[in-house]
Order: sequence, then C-alpha cells, then structure tokens
Amino acid sequence: MKPNVFTLFRLNWACLLSFFCFCHPVSGVEKIWVGPSGGSWQTAGNWTPEGVPTPADSVTVSNGSVNLPVSITLSNRMYWGGGTLSGSTLTIASGATLTLSGSSDKGMAGLVLNNQGRVLWEGTGRLYCSLTYGGWSTISNQPGAVFEVAGEASLQADYGSSPGVFRFENLGTFLKSGVVGTNGIRGVPFNNRGLVSIAGGSLEFTGGGVMAGEMQVPAGSYLTFNGGAYIFTTNGFLNAASGGVVEYRAGNMTFDAGLTLSSTVSNWITGNVYFFGTASLPNFTLVSGSLGGDFINTGTLRWTGGTMGGTLTVANGGVLSLEGAADKQAAGLTLNNRGRVVLGGTGRLYCNLAYGGSSTISNQPGAVFEVDGEASLQANYGSSPGVFRFENLGTFLRSGVVGTNGISGVPFNNRGLVTIAGGSLEFTGGGLMAGEVQVPAGSYLTFNGGAYTFTTNGFLNAASGGVVEYRAGNMTFDAGLAISTTTSNCISGSVYFFGTASLPNLTLVSGSLGGDFINTGTLRWTGGTMGGTLTVASGGLLSLEGAADKQAAGLTLNNRGRVVLGGTGRLYCNLAYGGSSTISNQPGAVFEVDGEASLQANYGSYAGVFRFEYLGTLLKSSGLGTNMIAGLQFSSAGRM
Repeated sequence: MKPNVFTLFRLNWACLLSFFCFCHPVSGVEKIWVGPSGGSWQTAGNWTPEGVPTPADSVTVSNGSVNLPVSITLSNRMYWGGGTLSGSTLTIASGATLTLSGSSDKGMAGLVLNNQGRVLWEGTGRLYCSLTYGGWSTISNQPGAVFEVAGEASLQADYGSSPGVFRFENLGTFLKSGVVGTNGIRGVPFNNRGLVSIAGGSLEFTGGGVMAGEMQVPAGSYLTFNGGAYIFTTNGFLNAASGGVVEYRAGNMTFDAGLTLSSTVSNWITGNVYFFGTASLPNFTLVSGSLGGDFINTGTLRWTGGTMGGTLTVANGGVLSLEGAADKQAAGLTLNNRGRVVLGGTGRLYCNLAYGGSSTISNQPGAVFEVDGEASLQANYGSSPGVFRFENLGTFLRSGVVGTNGISGVPFNNRGLVTIAGGSLEFTGGGLMAGEVQVPAGSYLTFNGGAYTFTTNGFLNAASGGVVEYRAGNMTFDAGLAISTTTSNCISGSVYFFGTASLPNLTLVSGSLGGDFINTGTLRWTGGTMGGTLTVASGGLLSLEGAADKQAAGLTLNNRGRVVLGGTGRLYCNLAYGGSSTISNQPGAVFEVDGEASLQANYGSYAGVFRFEYLGTLLKSSGLGTNMIAGLQFSSAGRM
C-alpha cells in the first residue's frame, strides 16, 4: 500500500526525534530539597519529585542542613539559596554551574567543594565554615574552572575553640566581577596558583596564603591584605593597572626575590604589617601604621607617615624616600642602606628612646644618605633611654640650599664622607669623626651638644667662608687630625676641648672654652671666657683681640709658643668665691702686649689667686699709654 502523507510525516518525525535523542541526551529533572535538617542527600524521600538526584539533574537547596555521605558529582546546574552542606565531596563538573544567591548565609561543614566548571556567587549571604571543635572545609577551584563573585558577600571562617581549617585552593580563575563594594576572604587561607582577577570593586584577604599565581587589579580597585601570613613566590605576579592599589593593612608578608610586579602597581602600607624576604615593589608607600620584619627592598619605598621597625635593607639601586610634613618614627629599626635614602620634606625622622627603645641607621660604603629638605633626625629621650645612632660609612649629603638640618640627640659616627652642598648642618648627639667633612663657602657645620672624637684619620675640609662652629659639647682631638687651611673654626658657646690639634682660623667669639687642650695652630680670642688648661704649643699662637673683655675662669694657660695681648679689652679673672687662674710663660715662649689692654684680678670675698709666672719673655711691643698688670701675683725668672 502506498503510504500517505501523514504516514511519511510520522516516520520522518520519529527518525528526527530518535536522532536528536541519540546525539543530545534529554536533560535531567529539577530536584528540590525538602528533607529534614541533617538529612541525607542519598535519601529519595528528601527530594521532590522523589528520588535521589542523578548527575544530570538540576538541584535546588534553599534551607536546612544536607549531609553528603558519599561523593556527589553534578554535570548540570545547582542553585544554593541557603542552609548547610556537609559530609563528603561535591564536584561541579566541567560545563556545570553552581549558583549561590540571596541574602541567606550558606554553610560548609566538613565539605570539599570541587569546582571543575563554574561557581557563580550572587547576593549578600556569606559562605562560611564554623571551625569550632575541629570543623574544616575546602574549596578547590580546578584548572579551567571559574569561581565568580558577583555580589557583596564574603567568604568567612568562624573560629572557636579547637579550630579546624577552611581554605581555598585556586588553580583556575577567581573572578571578582561586581563593580562596587568590597568582598572579603576572611579568616580563610587562600592559596592562589591560578588567576585572581578583580573586574570591579575591591577584594580583601585576612586569612593568609600562598600567592603563586597572577593577581589582576584594575584602576580604581583595591586588593587588600588585612591579616594572616602570606608568601609571594617566584612564580607570582602582582599585576595592577595605573590607579590600581595593592594595600597592606595587617599581617606578615614574605617575598621571594623572583616575584614579578607590574610597574604600574601602587603598593600601600596603611596598617601594622611585617615584611620579610626580598622584592622590588614599585610605587611602594608607607602611608600610616607600621612596617616591621626583615626585608630587602630593591625598588623605591616612599615613607610619608607611620612607624618603621625591624630590619629594612635598601639594596644597591634601591631607594627609600622620606617625604611630606608628617613625622616618621623609627621604633627598634635597623636601617641598612646600600643604595640611596632621601630625607626630604619637613617631617622629623625620630626615635622615642623611653623604656630602652633603640634604632640604628647604617649607611654602607658606596651608599648615599641625602637630606634634601628641612627635616631633622631626632632622638626623644625618656626614662631608661635606649640609643638612636647613625653609622656613616658611605656619603651623607646635605643637598638643600637653605635652612639648617639637625642631627639632634643622635650619636653620629662618620667613617665615610659628610658633604654639605648647601645650607647648614648641626650635630647635637656626639659621635666619632673619623672621615671627611666638607663645608662649602657660606655654610655652617655646627657641633651643639654631645661628646665628639676627631681622630687621626679625620679631615675637616671647609672652603674659604665655610665655618665649623662649636656651640656646646666636649671635643677631643687626635694630633693627626687633618684640617684644611681655609677652615674657619668658631667657638660661640660653652664647649670643652681635649687633646692636641692645629685648628686654623680658630676663634673664641663668645661663650666659654674649657677642658685640657694643646693648640698647635692659631687661636684668636675676641670675647667670652676660658677655663681648664690651654697649652699653646711651640710654634702655636694665642691672639687676644678687640675691645671686648676676656675672662679667665679657673684657667691654666701654659704658653710654649706665643701669646699676644692686643686690642683694648681686659684679660681678667674674677677672684670672688675662690676663683683662681694662672698664666705660665714657659722658657723660650713670648707673652707680648701689643695694644692697650690690661691684665687684671677682680677681688671679692673668699678671693682666689690670679698669678703670672714668666720664665720666658714678657714683651711690651707697641701702643701708646700704659698697660697694667693689676692685682696679679707676678713672679719672674725670665726676661722682660
């Protein structure tokens, strides 16, 4: 019988349907969890329609607690709106999707979530694991898989007694796709060996982890580390666009030397963190908070505020730049500079030494420590003080053209080069001057407190018009100290000199000079007071000049060279309250009176003695009128 049209249509449709079913298996059914809290995934009656879901089924869990007694694999889709999953392993197969949505929290309890396809996390509900009593869970995002955070929710570990571990292993892509807000990975160790990409908004980690993959941060977004211990490995790559920020707020950061960072990354420290290892962190800024640890920086670190402790090494080619008006505190800091440190701006770099706090700056050979602003290095003292000291083996450069920079209360030991390219430099903390100090015309190098030792290897090198000024402190000179003949040495405060030196153009202008000192050069005395013991060596000269009076206060003046009393000002000793002074003019020495000045003793109650012993020559060389030696005990065994 000849088939009719209807029969042919039925046959063709049947063939087409058979072909479609063979090539494209029919998708599973929708399974919705309706079981009791704590019920088993494998119980058919816990689902509607009844039956245990097959891998091809679509699954919905909106509430309750679902136990997975065996490993489950889904190859279609699953919707998770709330409740807890516990037990074994849930695998989202390649091509399948798990969607987390809504405002309800989702809990994991002893669950391994193994993603080989796609996880889409929407809404605001947390994904958390309660770690009390040893609870644990793991999310494993496999190569080629995507874990996307599209809402404002956080991944969180809730800690309690005897905590377990909730961790995230990323071998695929972790995508933060929301355009606003911050998503937190809180208390969850996050180990990245794949890709973390922030398409919008910001992402915060607080649980530590290994950063061995790439992390992408766009302009306007933040990647924040806010607690935990992190290791940034050789294979890691911090890749931020210009305007993208990697922010360190809290935790320990360990850097492998081979870590790669894009040149546009902005690295900010805004909290209390510790850095270890070696890294070149471009656009790296300590904004606030504190940086500690033991870290080698091969890039540029800007310090605009906050505190630094531990050990920071600025590598050869690296830069530490202190900037701005905010003070910066060194708190138990060892700063090893092998590259360049620039102290700019107006904010102090200080160390609070109360309760034993100590810090050290070590400027290594070949390194440069440059002071380019009006800032000062300062030690703040308190009870049980520690030490803040500067060890200079390289170059200390004062490069600003105006103002004075102070090294205040900080012992400064110079075995390298101190050079003043402009402005002036003041030391108040003492130290060892065993290297060269260069002072240009118009600039001052001032010692204004502390104890200083100028050694045989030292060199005070001032151009004509450059001044080395002594305002306060104890100065000990080794005989071999080198001083340029153009150096102007000026005493303008209360200082003590010890040892032996030839200080060219040395002038006591005001204040007082004490100690026990042998001068082999020329000392001009135009005002002020002299005490202690001053020996004018053979070939040396002490010249008293000008109209101002000069006071001998407990002075022993041993002249073995030449003393010239010129000008009109008196040389006197106030003998009230037992004050005494002695001038001893030694054999071969000359004490010359070349002006109209007088030697005078001012008496009072409990008078001491002002005496003149001359065993050499007393010479009245010029001048009109009469020079008086009034009230002195005068003994002569020499020539007048």
